[in-house]
Amino acid sequence: MERTLVALWFADIAGYSAHAARDESGALHLVQILQELASETVPQLRGRVVKFVGDAVLAQFPSAELAVRAAIALSNGYVQRSEAIGRAEHLRIGVHLADVAVADDGDLYGDGVNTAARIQEAAEPGQVLISQDVWRQMRGRSEFRFEHLGDQHLKGVGPIALYVVTMGSGATSLSKPGGTENVRSQMQRPAIRSLAVLPLVDLSAERDRNISATVSRKRYLMR
Repeated sequence: MERTLVALWFADIAGYSAHAARDESGALHLVQILQELASETVPQLRGRVVKFVGDAVLAQFPSAELAVRAAIALSNGYVQRSEAIGRAEHLRIGVHLADVAVADDGDLYGDGVNTAARIQEAAEPGQVLISQDVWRQMRGRSEFRFEHLGDQHLKGVGPIALYVVTMGSGATSLSKPGGTENVRSQMQRPAIRSLAVLPLVDLSAERDRNISATVSRKRYLMR
């Protein structure tokens, strides 16, 4: 199988088992909201939904920043959409950066996938947790805020430094109206080119030559 370095995250619905025990149809509706929202949000930030597993979703991205932005947007959007049906719920999301194996069907394998799942399990409802590998790529981004939780011992992984990540109030978020278009327009906006036109000065006694140069300049600017 091909191996590649990716940013990836697992997200699941906090307290889903308890929801399913109380109201199975309502719990299934929450899963539907997660799947629909993930299918919308992930591609907008150049990601790919790898698979849905019960009440969880695995997604991959070409960079740590895109993965974190998508995770925060998904978390915020899920609260809003679930609240719209009368029951505000939260996700738990774990983001990691790892070298993974890619199967022919697009599924991901490797220790990095397991680590992302364990980070997600360590998150509190509504939290986006990132590994230290992700934090190293993100620490210079001023619009993000990080809370260091220290080393956490994760099952099958061992001690790993984790951080809670949030976005500042002035940062772009897909959960805000127009946020998606802002991010996409910033990524796709072409560079603006300008042409400076300087006046011609008659520095020669050969006036005919200057007149010819002026005519040629006007023709160039009219193209």
